[in-house]
Amino acid sequence: QRSSLSGDKVNFAYDSYEVRSGDQERIKSLSEEVKAREAEIERIRVEGHADERGSRSYNQKLSEQRAEAVKDSLVSEGVE
Repeated sequence: QRSSLSGDKVNFAYDSYEVRSGDQERIKSLSEEVKAREAEIERIRVEGHADERGSRSYNQKLSEQRAEAVKDSLVSEGVE
C-alpha cells in the first residue's frame, strides 16, 4: 500500500541540490513521522525532479543529486 507522508516535498533553488535550512526542518519532521511509523513502513522512495530547462542528461543528474541530498538528510536524522 502506498501513502504519502506529511511534508513529503522538498523544494530546491534553481540549479541546486543543496537542502535549504527551511526544508531541513521539513525533513526533520518527516524523519520523526517515519520513525514513529517504523513498524508499518517497509521502505521509502525518494525521488528527485527538475524542470524542463537544461539538457535531459543534466536534469537527470540534478534529479539524482536532489534525491540523494534528501536521502542523506533523512539518514542524518536517524532514518535507516
